[in-house]
Amino acid sequence: MKKWEIDVAVLCIFFARPEQFEKSFEKYLHWLKLSANQGHILAQVEYANHLFLQKDTDKAIDLYMAAAKKGNELAKNKLSIILG
Repeated sequence: MKKWEIDVAVLCIFFARPEQFEKSFEKYLHWLKLSANQGHILAQVEYANHLFLQKDTDKAIDLYMAAAKKGNELAKNKLSIILG
């Protein structure tokens, strides 16, 4: 994992937590999508969760599959539930 991947993931967490930082869902999604599209496994799963809730199932499945191919167990579980 490259240092910038960790930094982007941390930025996502900051924007999602209002306790210590200004909460901005738009900024959170922006950085989360950027990180997911650049291959960060946890961001792929988190963004896929968002897409699935927004009924964008095809894109969500693509991201779950990408994370599952890298060994992410949560993504594998989500795919088994979605695809049966």
